[in-house]
Amino acid sequence: MSSTPENGYDNDVAQITRNVITRFLDPTPFPAVPAEEVDDVNRVPSNPEYEHADQK
Repeated sequence: MSSTPENGYDNDVAQITRNVITRFLDPTPFPAVPAEEVDDVNRVPSNPEYEHADQK
């Protein structure tokens, strides 16, 4: 965050930070990703020892 004030806030770090904050403050919901575009192969298999009660 110490990079944001550099050059009067006219720099890449400040712009990226501004874009992220602006998007998260926008009430428009993020678009849903179609199920066929979700790649499941890199997910870790479930472990019952770590599941929450509401996941059972």
